Amino acid sequence: MNQFELALAKYIQEFAPIPVVDIEQHFNKSKSTISRSINKINNLIENKDFIHFDKQIINTNFSYFGYTRLLNKLTLTQYHTNSNERIRALLVEMTLNDVVNRKQFYYRFGTSDTTQKNDRQQFNATLAQLGLGYEVVARIGSRLTGSERHIRVQATKALLNTLELDKDNQLTEHISNTPVNRLMASQFLEYCQQHLAPAVTLFNKIENHYHLKLSYNSKKFILIYFAISLRRISINHLNVSHLEVIDFSAQELSILENKNENRLANQIISSLTFHAGKYNCYDLMLTPLVEQFTHQLKQNIRTQIHNEQDFYADVYSVITRCLYQATLDITFPDKKLLNVANKHAYVYGLVKTHITQVEKTAGIRLDDNHLATITMVIKKYVVQNKAVTRERARIYLISNSSESKLGYFIEKLKTRFHVEVKGIVNSNEIIHIPDDEYDLLITFTNKISRYLSFHGKTSVKLGYQLKESDFRQLQALGLSRSARKIPADEFVNQIQGLTPHEIRHLLKSHFPEHFI
Repeated sequence: MNQFELALAKYIQEFAPIPVVDIEQHFNKSKSTISRSINKINNLIENKDFIHFDKQIINTNFSYFGYTRLLNKLTLTQYHTNSNERIRALLVEMTLNDVVNRKQFYYRFGTSDTTQKNDRQQFNATLAQLGLGYEVVARIGSRLTGSERHIRVQATKALLNTLELDKDNQLTEHISNTPVNRLMASQFLEYCQQHLAPAVTLFNKIENHYHLKLSYNSKKFILIYFAISLRRISINHLNVSHLEVIDFSAQELSILENKNENRLANQIISSLTFHAGKYNCYDLMLTPLVEQFTHQLKQNIRTQIHNEQDFYADVYSVITRCLYQATLDITFPDKKLLNVANKHAYVYGLVKTHITQVEKTAGIRLDDNHLATITMVIKKYVVQNKAVTRERARIYLISNSSESKLGYFIEKLKTRFHVEVKGIVNSNEIIHIPDDEYDLLITFTNKISRYLSFHGKTSVKLGYQLKESDFRQLQALGLSRSARKIPADEFVNQIQGLTPHEIRHLLKSHFPEHFI
């Protein structure tokens, strides 16, 4: 088995039944290649889980738990690793240890000397691209060199999808790790064992003392970063230098004793996503630039923004977060953002045009993922200013995506139905929330729906773009319809000086959908 075949198994498990042509396009593979790979998968799974060709449709009862059983069967020697996987694992190994014997490390993969030699060239190129390198320690091995910040961040990124959090915020191995990811996760948990509890203590300071609630992936990122930092300091006493922190203002939380370590930790926290808590530090350089940006947007979008202070605060927060992510090379890829530039071309175009002054002054270039994230925050307010709130069904969204990316989905949902989104939580978190605290769970993948079903939770799977079929599905569940908001300031001005009879007439003539 190789990475493609596992990706194919996971894709079919999530989206079956699915046309063969869709799989060909998604993976850019021929039908014959897909057929051969499915045969290999079927040789390793139970008969009841077999993947079948039904004319031009692929169908299966293959579940998420069947997929995890398949993964757990595979050993490193049974799994054909590619160079990217091996290099990522080597980077993590060298981050967690002062010196690594690379030849001994490669024995685990059962690769040839030629493969190791070819990997060495790619590894050197990868390190150079990251501004890193290594030095040879005679008769022992190799040691990573370069920016301590870069080393920690790159290792954290490599480990992010290999680990999960339990209900006590303890890092554990992800249930559906490939053999390479399983190796990285187990090595991390072994080498950082004595640093995991202190990392949670540092994180609890953020949540409990400063009342900031991070999204699931952000929480996981900072916990891994803290554990790696403590491990690195313990093995070779390396602290980040004052040259490795960036210039504009970040959150100002007192977390670590070392001044530079604390400042860098704050800048990393500023790159993450919060479910609750407000940004507490506005940069003198960025504030007027974001004011100009929001003014230009409001002039060009067709919807009047009534909650201007909230609009500015959210836009400032997401722009600053994106700037930190770009500078620190922290990424949270999300497939929900892939089509934003086409789906919301007008607003995306406005963002891309008017953000240039912010980029130029900050000296930072934002990528398409950042622009799409900012676009979805803008779209959230466009939709929000057309919605109304009354008695609402209580809903949780089960997703790893942040509020920045799902805010548009939430507000679009509110234009049709009276709902209160209680939060965006991970599938591991929702199973600990009592059933009487919500009316509906919404998921976006078959994998999560099946996982919840296994734990006795009923959910509804919707598409991120919310098509009419999704709305009909929600209507069939009995959600009440929504309406539009009445701007408070305009309404107060309209009724100034009117008699009760005149107010009654105004309400019936101007707002017949609200008043009888």
